[in-house]
Amino acid sequence: MRGTRLLQRAWGVRSGPPPAAAPPAAEWLPWHPTRRVATSCSVADPSTERPAEPAVTSGSSQEEAGPSRSSASAAPSASGVFSSRYGTRWRVRPYDNADSPHIIQLQTESFHRPLPVDFLNAFTYGNFRAEVVDALKQKTKYSDPSTFQLLVAEEAGAAHEEPSGSSSGSSSSSGDGPSTSSRTANGSSRSASKVVGVIEVSRMTEREVLRQLPGASEYAYISSMCVRSSLRRKGVAQALIAAAEAQARLWREPNLALHVYKENAPAVQLYDSCGMRVLAEDPGWKALLGDQVRLLMHKRVSALADGAVEQS
Repeated sequence: MRGTRLLQRAWGVRSGPPPAAAPPAAEWLPWHPTRRVATSCSVADPSTERPAEPAVTSGSSQEEAGPSRSSASAAPSASGVFSSRYGTRWRVRPYDNADSPHIIQLQTESFHRPLPVDFLNAFTYGNFRAEVVDALKQKTKYSDPSTFQLLVAEEAGAAHEEPSGSSSGSSSSSGDGPSTSSRTANGSSRSASKVVGVIEVSRMTEREVLRQLPGASEYAYISSMCVRSSLRRKGVAQALIAAAEAQARLWREPNLALHVYKENAPAVQLYDSCGMRVLAEDPGWKALLGDQVRLLMHKRVSALADGAVEQS
């Protein structure tokens, strides 16, 4: 990744938001349990419509991208159908193995910074894709579901859909393989639906953020959100953010936070429309060094709604 960044800087590609033709960006986290390092940024749908909040249900995220683990310990995970003011409905659920190729493609295309020379662009794209594959394997294989959830969005009527609160079974396909099916809890095979968006939600304890949250010892953090380019401005991003809020409630985390670049006005507007407010921003000297200044945005999440289902 460092070599890729050096090439990008050498050709005048800034490490901030992509060009206007690309989606707006917030923060991509290629971390594993012993190294939580923030780089680059996450992608948001710049639509301002906000979805209706569905009843919160829970399932268990038991799949992995790597081949060595058969299941994960059960943990509450957000799952539900979210409606937007466009009249569209999106199901957001925990990922499973069959989603891995779609997640890899979405994240690679959303976060890769293109270079003006074709052969260098192909080289950096390949390297970045390899990092996305490795990061996905690390996150899904070694992360504790009680502190990390990878959620995906699909059309509400997709064949992949299961009843709310159901538990998915595990499979053993690799994170970068062409897997198109997985096993349900009862052992039957199902085809992977087309993933249209991805979001990662983590329980974090970064000191710089906690300094802005008096009395908090941890918080829920949104990262690596991306939406398929053909479906932006359709309410997908709002559904993903609402699902992240639901996940925070299931974790009993009252604070939800994310980082977004200050110059990325569409993304800032999106998060503001979802109830998030700016708490802090990076020091101005970062701009003098050619880096993008980030905003820390935050929302106070209400308690788990009465009647919502929570899996213990």
